[in-house]
Amino acid sequence: MRVKRIIGLAFAISLVLPACSFAKEPGPAQGLVKESVTGKRQGPTYPASLIGQWEPGPNPCKLPLAYDSDGGFKIAARMLQGYEHSDTPKRVQLISDTPKAWRIEAIEEHDGDKNPVVDIYVLSGDYLTVTDGERSTTYNRCH
Repeated sequence: MRVKRIIGLAFAISLVLPACSFAKEPGPAQGLVKESVTGKRQGPTYPASLIGQWEPGPNPCKLPLAYDSDGGFKIAARMLQGYEHSDTPKRVQLISDTPKAWRIEAIEEHDGDKNPVVDIYVLSGDYLTVTDGERSTTYNRCH
């Protein structure tokens, strides 16, 4: 039931995805280029609550993983690492507080090709639904 609710919410958010693409400013303190104490420019980061290992499906996920999964991914502050691709965030915008949801623009690298992607991430507890407006997948946080 909970997964159906999350998928339903992700679908509803995907309907407003085109409207979100016209947003001019990111949410508070996200998606902006920051300057570190050393004076170097730092790009946007994934939200702290998304950092970790995620695997598809409703089954519990235990770390360390005992197999090579091609459906999951690991999110670090500055990169999402999938099985055959990696995403680097370029803009992160909080679009909902309850449940937490973000519109994330990234550059996806796959086999040397780099392409812009826009996804909506909806977090509810240990479940993360990711949609690109055409399809959605729900992932379970690994512990």
